[in-house]
Amino acid sequence: MSIPKIPPVFQSEDVRLKSTHLGASSHSSRANLAVASVFEIWPLFVVSLLQALNKISLRPSMVAIVKLLLLLPLLLIGGCMAPSPEEVHERYPNVTVSRLIRVIDGDTFVCDIDELSALIGKNIRIRLKHIDTPELRARDPEERQAAQEEKQRLTELLTGAKVIELKNVDRCKYFRILSDIYIDGEDIQPRLNPQYLTNKKINQRESKK
Repeated sequence: MSIPKIPPVFQSEDVRLKSTHLGASSHSSRANLAVASVFEIWPLFVVSLLQALNKISLRPSMVAIVKLLLLLPLLLIGGCMAPSPEEVHERYPNVTVSRLIRVIDGDTFVCDIDELSALIGKNIRIRLKHIDTPELRARDPEERQAAQEEKQRLTELLTGAKVIELKNVDRCKYFRILSDIYIDGEDIQPRLNPQYLTNKKINQRESKK
């Protein structure tokens, strides 16, 4: 099973692909990023359908077959996404955000990326790497207050930037898109609250939020 090619789009100079890879390697990396976005949508569809199945009287064997069919596309696509040796160190290209949709909290925002097809380039949730801010729904009032402050900090940084770039793009085991964020050519990390920064390459809470 091969990954479908992303249709080419005409882009302005402000939304040009920043990857240094060219040719087949670049196309493959872009396709991997597209599939990672699809992975965000598919589990939500599966959960909704499974909830509907629980309300229908079906034999256990039939329910098991349906669940297998729902999970099969994830297994097939996952197998197709195995990187080539040339892509091990850089699987996804750097991309430029076309529109900032909203900021969810101090380490997550939603955007549009016109370089990708409309199907998977709209309303993409991006999780910042190497930072773990407090939860907005925390029980502790002080933690909730801190979460609001960090959300406001990220909002001001992103809305005040002319260009937002995603670099060192990756995905966690739950297929969330993780990325270093650059605003107007500079790494955003030094401007975030150092209290919540982490030097770990993989933040264990990145994939749980």
